[in-house]
Amino acid sequence: MRKAELLTGIAMLICHLLFARQTGITGKITDSKDGTPIANATVKVKGGGATVSNAEGIFTLPHLAAGVMLEISSIGYLTKSVKIVSGKNLSILLDYDPKSLSEVVVTGVGVATSKKKIGISVESITADKLPAVPSGSIDQALVGKIAGAQISSIDGTPGARTNILLRGINSLQSGTRPMILIDGIEVRATDLNALDLSNVERVEVVEGAASATIYGAQGANGAIQIFTKKGKAGKISIDVSSSYGIGTYLNTGDLHKPATHGFKTDANNNVVDNNGVIIQVKPDGTYTAGVNIDGVTQGGIVWNSTSPATDGSKPYGQNLKYYDHFKQLFRSAATINNSISISGGG
Repeated sequence: MRKAELLTGIAMLICHLLFARQTGITGKITDSKDGTPIANATVKVKGGGATVSNAEGIFTLPHLAAGVMLEISSIGYLTKSVKIVSGKNLSILLDYDPKSLSEVVVTGVGVATSKKKIGISVESITADKLPAVPSGSIDQALVGKIAGAQISSIDGTPGARTNILLRGINSLQSGTRPMILIDGIEVRATDLNALDLSNVERVEVVEGAASATIYGAQGANGAIQIFTKKGKAGKISIDVSSSYGIGTYLNTGDLHKPATHGFKTDANNNVVDNNGVIIQVKPDGTYTAGVNIDGVTQGGIVWNSTSPATDGSKPYGQNLKYYDHFKQLFRSAATINNSISISGGG
């Protein structure tokens, strides 16, 4: 009888020790930079077993002994290994992996997915690859960032709407406009000037017929999805940004009006019409055939083609001055961007 009681006591003690060492463990996975919970992170137990974190970044693993190693990984972050300490919940911070971030896309999938797992080509441009200098709009900032894309201004005016061509001309009536989405919502315009470039987190582009397989006929010309920055819980942060830029024309080759002329002139080098009447020129360099301010009828300026000595080397300076037509037609365009963002709290 005593022997049976002794064996029962030993068995209960062993069970107690086993359960004391194998307890459930709970942990929370967050971003090391801003403390944002990381959902769907994979938690692997070395030796067998795994789970994923929920929307709050929390995970639970039952019956694990102290000292067991866990491996935590998530798309866009560096993998981290931690050791279970008995009686303590885990607080795990993951660091961004700059290399893997360029290999993660959301467009057409809905959740962050590695490019290797999808069968289409998606270009991803993160905020750090967008120009830090003042830019008129997002479409202008994307120039040269998307392979094969043709992004050009419609009329050359600084800040004007641009034409985006991702796939070529494949429709006679519907045009070549790609499908544009902002945070998953389609916008019916290619003029993106209204969206502040500093609020863009990344841009994803799907070119070719693959976009039609994702978005249907509307995506036949390609798709551009813009993801904006989101508010984050934590310490309140106020960011103020102000930039000023000047856009001007490029005169490659120093093109300009000829410094001399070969118009018909009188003995004092005044430009005259075909009848010898001195042309009355307005201050802006223009003139009009007809009755001038002196009440004399004047004709138009004529090239002195009747003189064999005309070689176009007559200097300006009398009634007809030299005018810089580039300065008359163009002027520098200023671009001012002011933004303020508040994040944190909660």
